[in-house]
Amino acid sequence: MEQLKCKVVMLPTEKATSHISMRNDNSGGVPYGTLQYADKLSTIDKTNLRWTSQHLYLVSNRAIEKGNDFLVNGCVLKCKYIKKSVYGTGFFNIIVDFFGLEHHETVCERVEASSNKKLNLPLLPIPFLKKYVEKQGNIKDVLIEMGRYCSDYDDVEGWLAPVTRSDNTVILDKVRDNWKLEDIRELCQKAFKAGMTYEVDGKLDIKHWLDIHLPK
Repeated sequence: MEQLKCKVVMLPTEKATSHISMRNDNSGGVPYGTLQYADKLSTIDKTNLRWTSQHLYLVSNRAIEKGNDFLVNGCVLKCKYIKKSVYGTGFFNIIVDFFGLEHHETVCERVEASSNKKLNLPLLPIPFLKKYVEKQGNIKDVLIEMGRYCSDYDDVEGWLAPVTRSDNTVILDKVRDNWKLEDIRELCQKAFKAGMTYEVDGKLDIKHWLDIHLPK
């Protein structure tokens, strides 16, 4: 499995279709920008103008392809097609959305997953939505598990896409800034089991490799 680093983006939605909402003013002792979570969408007061429903989006810097959802200037759009453009001696991609508007690829980010079911993308698990509200939006980046898939029409490597559970939710992990030696050793052990080999006297010896390259 591979992991892809994604940025977490929150955007407002007009309808109460999200479990997360944000405070629009400072009245009632609730500071502007405060996030709240509702277990059931039916409990959200759609007429309460002091709260605005929000959706979360995980965006990456992966190349955008035809049919992909992408984020640009605070809007989520779908790519209708991509055309090449020339600048100086180089080429770059222009992303054309279904409104016919053109966007330079450097200002667009690919949407990998979302809490918005209407996008027909992998979904964000409910525990993550709750944690995001608990942290009051202080989760800026996450890692999602990616897998390679192929069909009779794909090349040998296949295409890369988020790994999802049976409920179509992505598998998330937090981005670590600091690593302990034991964590690195554990990852190396997983890598060996997934296919790496290291032999001593003709026998696979993971511990020997770890003791040489990552001594305790």
